[in-house]
Amino acid sequence: MPHKRIRMLNKIAQNPFIKFIVSLRLTVICLIVLSILTFWGTLYQVDHGLYPARARFFNSWVLFIWNFIPFPGTKLVIAVLSLNLIGSFFFRLRFAWKKIGILLVHFGIVFLFLAAGFTHYFASESYLSLHEGEQSRYSSSYRNWELLLYRTNKGNIKDEKSESFDLSSLTSGSRLIFPESQIGVTVRKIYTNAAAPGGFDNPRSMHRHSSVDSLVELEPEKDPSKNVPGIICTVERQSSKQHTELMLHGRTKNSFTFEDNDYSYALILQPKRILLPLTLRLLDFTKEDYAGTEMARDFKSRIYAKGDNIDREVVISMNRPFRYNDFTFFQSSYSQQGRRESSTFAVVRNSARQLPYIASCLIMAGLLIHFLIKLIGGMKPVHRKKKD
Repeated sequence: MPHKRIRMLNKIAQNPFIKFIVSLRLTVICLIVLSILTFWGTLYQVDHGLYPARARFFNSWVLFIWNFIPFPGTKLVIAVLSLNLIGSFFFRLRFAWKKIGILLVHFGIVFLFLAAGFTHYFASESYLSLHEGEQSRYSSSYRNWELLLYRTNKGNIKDEKSESFDLSSLTSGSRLIFPESQIGVTVRKIYTNAAAPGGFDNPRSMHRHSSVDSLVELEPEKDPSKNVPGIICTVERQSSKQHTELMLHGRTKNSFTFEDNDYSYALILQPKRILLPLTLRLLDFTKEDYAGTEMARDFKSRIYAKGDNIDREVVISMNRPFRYNDFTFFQSSYSQQGRRESSTFAVVRNSARQLPYIASCLIMAGLLIHFLIKLIGGMKPVHRKKKD
């Protein structure tokens, strides 16, 4: 049976298409194109920013030069290179103990590509901003927004609850009901990116219950994290059947507050909250400047982390992130307004963060085994000459 499989693989390998797919020539072409894309994308990033460079060069299958000449994108090149390596593993390389190192290197590279793909599609990024003394168990999304209804019991301040709908699931004309409170909201119009030029608390605004005077639609930014949505909607209170039309804008921190039965409500348009597996409290923020300047040399945050299997102080600095389960917290930025200081952390959730390290270890082990085999093989003829 093994011989029949080998003969079958040899027959398939004679196909011209298979020959090209598993050829070393295609490997070299893919590596050269990847180098060009990396260099080109890095230069493009200087003038256009990180996200446009990622979108055009590194997250695309095909990009167009001067808008009409097609050029392979990074996704396409990595897909072809992965197919080339897998095909080489089955059709060009034959298993032998002397080739175990090369086989391990091929497997490690394919594993690295798979890990990068998993991270690209499934890892999530958010941020958490805290003033000294504040604590939170939620981070905020960079790109996704939600319409949040916050409810408190006027007679019992501990009786509070929040409900939300993803803004991406809503369209103009959507009618939604918050299930716990039975408050109804009808969406009149949604702006993916909007400005609120009229200011706030304008008594002449037709939307007298909104702190936003007007909304102006803007062209969506290439970087989704720079889009600030706006919404025009009508709120229906169940007890009085009263309808109120209002405007909300993502960056104004405004909300529509009202009372219904024994509860107080606030309707807010805000970045989508992400529940963290632990609570973080900012104890102290410190910044060290270069001598004679106000340029930061180092800044760090002393936090108290409390969750399952953790209840202690942690220091997060520029080059010292804090990791807990699948989450990694990086020191991102800070704010100093008088004596009030705040710290912002970039929060990355990646269930596969260990996979690239495993792939790198496989590649290093394969190279080491290959060089050792070559070294030992090169030493054998020398011993034979000495015996002769």
